[in-house]
Formats: sequence, structure tokens, C-alpha cells
Amino acid sequence: MIIIGIVALSVSSFFAPIAGIITLMGVIFLILGLLGKPLFTQQVVYQTAPAPNAYQAGAVKRCPQCGAEIMSAALICYKCGASL
Repeated sequence: MIIIGIVALSVSSFFAPIAGIITLMGVIFLILGLLGKPLFTQQVVYQTAPAPNAYQAGAVKRCPQCGAEIMSAALICYKCGASL
């Protein structure tokens, strides 16, 4: 970042304020890095709802033709192809 700031400053004086900010940020990050200070200390953890268990009461039914266990939302048996 320091090099980018210096290059931006040498290109045109129009970029001087932006180059100064970029150079200052580069110096701050360099000092923090040399001191071993982390930039971000908080860890973001996303929690999701647990997936519904397929074998909860009413979640599984049996095929009337072959007896295979099938999810309650199924329209046909995956084993024999019978319509439910």
C-alpha cells in the first residue's frame, strides 16, 4: 500500500489526498504487522437450524406394494416405482 500511495503521488498532484490516505494506511498496517497485532479479532459464526431427521414420527412411510421405507413427501416408490 505504501508503494501504491507513492506511485499515485508521483503521477499527479490531483491524487495527493488519496495517495496520502493510502500511504498512511500502509504505514499503520506495517506497524501493526511488525507488532504482531491482528487486524480483525472477532470471528463470525453462522448458525443454521438442524436438518430435520428423516426418521421422525410421520416423516417416513412404507410402500404398499414392496414395503420399502420412503420419505413421506415422495409420490412414487424409489424401489419398485409404485404410485403412492
